[in-house]
Amino acid sequence: MKFKSPMEYINSAYHPSYNCKWEIENGKLYLIELTGTINNNLVKTNDFDHVFQVIDLNYLYPDQKKVLAEWYSGKISLVSGFYDIIRFSKDGKRIFRKVLHLSFENGKLMNEVMEYTFCPNS
Repeated sequence: MKFKSPMEYINSAYHPSYNCKWEIENGKLYLIELTGTINNNLVKTNDFDHVFQVIDLNYLYPDQKKVLAEWYSGKISLVSGFYDIIRFSKDGKRIFRKVLHLSFENGKLMNEVMEYTFCPNS
């Protein structure tokens, strides 16, 4: 499947070609929502026009409300609050008060560590 490239049209806003929602339940990572736009190669009006099709989770996983993300192994970091930035590092990265680091292996939660950053002004 090929998602529509956000650069195929000119716009002042950034539009990702797909968005997902995830859920962690009983130590497992699930994909619970997917919305996206794909290039439907079956229909073309001419060489310059493309017909895009809006898809959802049902397109990839018919009749499933959530899908175990067994294809994912890696780390996910969740911050305490997107606007709760306490400072910026020398290389421009945002530093947050609390960051929860989650490690997954084949969609299963293997480890979680809460990282606290000391802030002398609070």
